[in-house]
Amino acid sequence: MALAENIAHVQERITAAALRSGRKTQEIVLMAVTKTFPSEQIRAAYDAGLRIFGENRVQEFAGKGESLRDLHDAEWHMIGHVQSNKATKAVEIFANVDSLDSVRLARKLNAATSEMGKRLPVLIEVNIGGEEAKNGVAPDSAELQDLLVAAPELPSLEKIRSSLGPISAKCVSCSLKSTAESCPRFAWTCFPWACPMISRLRSKKAQLVCAWEQRSLARDRRLGA
Repeated sequence: MALAENIAHVQERITAAALRSGRKTQEIVLMAVTKTFPSEQIRAAYDAGLRIFGENRVQEFAGKGESLRDLHDAEWHMIGHVQSNKATKAVEIFANVDSLDSVRLARKLNAATSEMGKRLPVLIEVNIGGEEAKNGVAPDSAELQDLLVAAPELPSLEKIRSSLGPISAKCVSCSLKSTAESCPRFAWTCFPWACPMISRLRSKKAQLVCAWEQRSLARDRRLGA
């Protein structure tokens, strides 16, 4: 199947899934993961209508990004692990970092973003499957709590939410099996541990996030956001 036809087929499946779940199609964005693919194929995907692209390696994209500068409305996301010593380069060439996994990296990204006079949307990568081969913080880990507590003090990072993976795992709250197609928990959420079957989750972790959100709103008001 040709690339353009394949993209059109995926978009049709997204539309059908949105209709089944009662969601609006425009709320769902298709990202093309383009690691290891040459610039020519990325350009072909762009010509077929895609605008959001995910890359796994800072140095790899730095090498091919120059040839894609004319794709002005393309949005480049870093979805792979970012080494702290590559944080500045990541801020320079990516519009979003979707794989934040430590306070140290968050502070590096915040500092680099501040120096460049930018704001950087980020996602915390949460490894809900517990797979050792996957990056990300565990949903019940001290690292995740430390990130949430530190978030209000990192003013150059915005929209700090969670990126959940893998796409099929047991819910940490009720142990029900969830999948990307059937469960809204796989939308971006500030509650990576919260079961979608529960309207209100009362726990210390949930209270921590609520406190973080209140501090973030207060900070945004001070900054005039």
